[in-house]
Amino acid sequence: MRIDHLYRIIVSFLLFQFSAPDTIGQFTDPRTAKEHFNHGNYSRAISVYKKLLQKDRNNALYNHNLGLCYLRTNIDRKLAIPYLEKCTQLPKVDPEVYFDLGLAYHYALKFKEAIAAYNQYKESDGTKRQDLVDRKIEMCKNGKWFVRNKVPIIFEHLGPEINTKYPDYYPFVAKDESFIVFTSRRAGVLEFDGFYQSDIYLSTYGQTGYLKSGRGNANINSEFDDQAVGLSDNADRLFVYVDNIKEVGDIYVAKKDGKRIGKIAKLGSNVNGPKLETSCSVSADGNTLFFTSGRDGGEGGLDIYMSRRLPDGAWGLPQNLGSQINSKYNEDFPTLSADGQTLYFCSEGHNSMGGYDIFTSEWEAESNSWSMPENMGYPINDAMDNRTISFLEDGKTAYISALRPEGLGDLDIYRVRFPYQVLILLQLPTSDPDNPVIKDAYVQVDNSGLETPLIFTANQSTGYYTLVVNHPGVYNLKIEADGFQLYEETIDLDGPAEEGSISYKFVTLKPN
Repeated sequence: MRIDHLYRIIVSFLLFQFSAPDTIGQFTDPRTAKEHFNHGNYSRAISVYKKLLQKDRNNALYNHNLGLCYLRTNIDRKLAIPYLEKCTQLPKVDPEVYFDLGLAYHYALKFKEAIAAYNQYKESDGTKRQDLVDRKIEMCKNGKWFVRNKVPIIFEHLGPEINTKYPDYYPFVAKDESFIVFTSRRAGVLEFDGFYQSDIYLSTYGQTGYLKSGRGNANINSEFDDQAVGLSDNADRLFVYVDNIKEVGDIYVAKKDGKRIGKIAKLGSNVNGPKLETSCSVSADGNTLFFTSGRDGGEGGLDIYMSRRLPDGAWGLPQNLGSQINSKYNEDFPTLSADGQTLYFCSEGHNSMGGYDIFTSEWEAESNSWSMPENMGYPINDAMDNRTISFLEDGKTAYISALRPEGLGDLDIYRVRFPYQVLILLQLPTSDPDNPVIKDAYVQVDNSGLETPLIFTANQSTGYYTLVVNHPGVYNLKIEADGFQLYEETIDLDGPAEEGSISYKFVTLKPN
């Protein structure tokens, strides 16, 4: 075992041994909370700060730091709000409280309140972090639009075979869904922040779903933090990021042959430079590599680069994808669709609604360039960091990691299904020659897989209600209109449907 890892274990053990007693009424040492807080062990610090506040509920520092603890964990960031709000009600408010309260509202998708708190911070703190605060306000405005125009996506939690109470993230799947690889912090060396080091886990698809995941072998998991950061379409090459304590992080590749995964090998010097490289993917034909790097000469932060395979098998000089894709902020995790026409990546720039959002860009052959990136929208993206998406060959099913209420306690891995855009043009004819169709009805489509029902209104020129049915399934159609009886019908759309198919439906409502 490395000495530095042994040191981490000893320090963590001592911190746990000398933490404050759990019994309320006994002395709780504020230094214990500060020690955990300063080491980034926020989950441990939370319990201590809560005890301190039981005896001194108006202590501004305790309230502020407890709020920060929630903001810096995935327990539930909304829990920071009451503690930060408390700080604003106390004398001599630290201006930083308003910024942190803005973050808490932002994470909770309370964009109006977040903007007000950010503006209060600007008024309280002059020009400090002016650009950052303006960017946060811009993200809140983006978020308002995306939440208002929510994408009807179905989330499927992968369950305990894949997910744990610890962070499970960065999923990558073979295009035929036969294999999944992801990163987890569930076992191993305990870090200062209270989490275990990151390791790579694997699973194959069985008759009813993915089998119980297992930690990858020593060829891809080391004594350092190891992360899966890319996978070839047929899962024969796995890209790995190794966070070596003594070196800047680099990207490695491991060849997979059936169930056997070989030793990792560092990608060449045209990919790994003196600065940080974080993620990587390869085109279906194996001849084009996309990776992210913080090397000099980019647009700012981490940028996405492309490299072509040379005749000798090495990777050629990289080409920055330019300002159409790369912003002055960080970009990461580029992957290609199965047909090579769509680039998926995450970015803190463009019209993100908070942190990293996932974007798409289409290859335009005529102009030999990538199109303007499009945000994939809410709820694929939210106000927190959304980094990876891995699609199956159908282009409508993908895997992501997310924080959701049904999760097991931290980031979990989900299978998501996207719209396939079957349109039903609905019209409600009447026998009244002056009003031949009803244009003001309440039309709702719902099923158990939707988080909220879909509501549709009529085109006032044509009288058609355009029902966008986004997934196979059995739906309930409900129509309400003044002066008419409630109409309900079950629509079975479990069969195959062509992309963009349109059908017409006419319903005559019965008068009351």
